[in-house]
Parts: sequence; C-alpha cells; structure tokens
Amino acid sequence: MMSPSDTSLVEEEEADVDRADRDGTGWVGAAESGAINTLELLKAIEESRVAIVILSKDYASSRWCLIELAKIVECMEMMGLIVLPVFYYIAPNDVCHQRGTFANAFAKHEEHLQDNIGNVQTWKAALTKIGDLARWDLKENSLVYRHDSIVIHEILIKIFSELNREFLSVCEELVGIDPHVKEVLDLYLGEGIGDVRFVGICGMGGMGKTTLAKEIYKRISRTILHNKKVLIVLNDVDGNEQLKALAVRYVAKIVFDIACFFKGESNDCVRDILKGFGYYPNYNIGVLMEKSLITIDEDRNLWMHDLRQKMGQEIVLRESPKEPGGHSRLWLYEDVHHVLKNNTGIEVVEGIALIILVHKEEQLNAEAFSKMKN
Repeated sequence: MMSPSDTSLVEEEEADVDRADRDGTGWVGAAESGAINTLELLKAIEESRVAIVILSKDYASSRWCLIELAKIVECMEMMGLIVLPVFYYIAPNDVCHQRGTFANAFAKHEEHLQDNIGNVQTWKAALTKIGDLARWDLKENSLVYRHDSIVIHEILIKIFSELNREFLSVCEELVGIDPHVKEVLDLYLGEGIGDVRFVGICGMGGMGKTTLAKEIYKRISRTILHNKKVLIVLNDVDGNEQLKALAVRYVAKIVFDIACFFKGESNDCVRDILKGFGYYPNYNIGVLMEKSLITIDEDRNLWMHDLRQKMGQEIVLRESPKEPGGHSRLWLYEDVHHVLKNNTGIEVVEGIALIILVHKEEQLNAEAFSKMKN
C-alpha cells in the first residue's frame, strides 16, 4: 500500500514541475515531462519481483529517481524485492557516501527541502544500502572493456536465475510422474521436433499439472539452453488474452531482423517478407511500435534507434564470436563472403543479406546453403 509519505513526496514533486514550468528555473526531478503516472509507478514497484537500478552521474539530481529508489529499498526490506544495481560509469563509493556529483545534487535537495529534510536522509540511506548489494560496475578507465550488451546479457541471466529458483523447487520423491513426463517429452518435445509448439496440460485443480510442468522443465532446461531453444511455461492459463500475451514474446525475433536487415526499408516490403516466414506482421510490428522499439516515417519506411540497432547486432555477433557461420543472421559483407566461400554455415543461420557495392567476381560454394535450416 502507498504510505502518506509516498503520496506527499509525489505531490511535492509534481508541484515542483508546475513551478519550474512557470518560473523557468528548470530544476526538477525525473518526472519533468508529466507523462508518467507517479502513483501507479510506485504501485508497480510494490508489485514487482525484480528491480534494476541504473545509477549514473546525474542520478541523484532527480528527486523522482530518489523517491523511486526509496520505495525500491523499502520493498526489498519488507517484501523481498530482488534489487540489481548497475553503476554506470560512476564510482560505487561516490554513491554510497554521496560524493562528487551526488554531493552537489544533495546540496540542492537540502536547500530546496529544508522543511522536509527527513526525506533527504531517507534517500541517502537508500543509496548506502544499494551500494552494499552485489552489483555490476561499468568503469570508464577499466583495463578490461566490456560492451554494454555483455552486461545486459549477464543481468538477464541473473534475472532468469532468480525468477526460476522458486519454480525449480520440485519435490525429489514424486510418485508415478515418470510416465507422464516421458509421454510429453517423446510425443511433443522430443529431439528432431522443430517449429513452435504449444503443449497444454489440462485438468482439475490439485491433479499435479504445475508439478508435471516443473519436472519437465527441470529435466530439459540444460539441453534447451545449450541448443539455444526456448521453453516457456505458463501457469493458470484460462483465457485467450493470456495466450495472446504469449505471442508477444515471439516479436523479439523480429527486433533482430530489423536491426540486421530492415532498418530504413519500406514497411510494406518488410511486412510481405515477414508474412512469408510465418509471422503476423500487422500485429508484430504494431507491438514494436507500441513499445517504441521502432518507428515508421511519413514515407512509410521502418526505422530503429541507432543504439538499439547496434545492441541488436552485437547480440547476434556474440552468438558465435569466432565463426560467422554460427550467427543467426548474416548482413556484413565479410561474414557472408566467408560463410559462402568456406562452406561454414550451419542450421542456425536464419537470414542473409548481401549487398555488393563494387562489381566483383567471386567463387562461392553453393553447398554452404545445404547446412542452413532456412
């Protein structure tokens, strides 16, 4: 539940936004745009299982960020919220002890909030507690450079591990479950079975449907991760809306296609291509636009932010750092040339785009396509 203190802080922050708009001072928190429902955001924190806190040099200058942080720490202590801090080119000690830019920011907070100094102390305490947690630390002058996408990948693995810890806790003494597990694995999820499959486990409550799903997941999870396949288990699914939500997860593949192949291309052309591969482009592209992952300009060309494109491409390149034939998508001339000339493509290759700017004669190996699934 929202405490009176939370509500008061939010009202003060929104009032500061209005004052800044009127007097032109421009010194406000993270809610400057007025486009966020502040109370709903705090409620969303209460209902979350994981919170990723990205602390940058200017983080403490935003009172709204500090309000959020105080709520996150409160939920961590009271409700077991999992908190994953990322120190983004800022020294953890500067955060913990409010030094450098954090000291300057808090000097302004203390000046503006003399009648509510208790909130400032709460924010400082929250920053100190965050600094004591296990964290990711990105440094400007680090001897070992790590691309942001690598850290993102590590964070996703951590979230996956935390969220599945409870799910994987299955009793070791299960009686009579083996035949049911074997039936599902052999008939629906066995080796050699391709494409996307929905497997429903139906029955009255208390019959062991969730236990069966957990045991299946437990037995094949390592194989799935090794082969880069995906198993999604949904519990208590009893309506079409929940099944529709599942379809959104498959939109992620289109993000990589756009990042590698389709940025700047005609939206109509891209839709036709995606439809030919079994996608539902009207729905899929609509979801991406709704989430602000892509845009379509007045000429109906499809666009993606440069940083998001770079991150998508980096993830694909990291699928097989040393051998381009292990990439799911090939769009760099050197990589395509290498794969087709040396016959190194394997079935993970899902798409190739080859643009030759200069006329050249090349001897390529047609057998390279025989190993590719698509």
